[in-house]
Amino acid sequence: GMLKQFKKINLYALFFKTTKNKIIKISIFSENIYLAIKKSKKILTRILKINKLNFITSIIINKYNSLKAFIFGAWILYKKKYFVISSYLEFIADSIQDCVSQLYFWLESHYHISRKKLLILKIKKLSIEEIMKKHILQYRYTDIKLPIFANKKFNLT
Repeated sequence: GMLKQFKKINLYALFFKTTKNKIIKISIFSENIYLAIKKSKKILTRILKINKLNFITSIIINKYNSLKAFIFGAWILYKKKYFVISSYLEFIADSIQDCVSQLYFWLESHYHISRKKLLILKIKKLSIEEIMKKHILQYRYTDIKLPIFANKKFNLT
């Protein structure tokens, strides 16, 4: 398929009010606020079985523009045909948002899996001892500064 444009993923904190005047906060990774609201409403109605949710406000959780790279481990579940497959991946990224962007991009390009079929179980910033993947281990003792890769090619920023 054609290479999709690498879209910037933001982390949104969304606040909703229930009919019983309870405030619910949910954090969602999304490309824009409209999709974030849609996605979070869908999740909340499924989990909490609440149908009337009033959107109050949202905050974009900004990443710090540091030039430091971190290594993230991502534990995921994805659906392929009729199977649910669990997987563990590692990414070098400057923030958790960047890590999620890379994860989406990687799954779409390698497995042709849309993000709708993906569930992120856990993302963790790894210490050197926790790195398991060979392609990441090679960077173990280098002080990585970004950009490592030609960012312009992917338009990561």
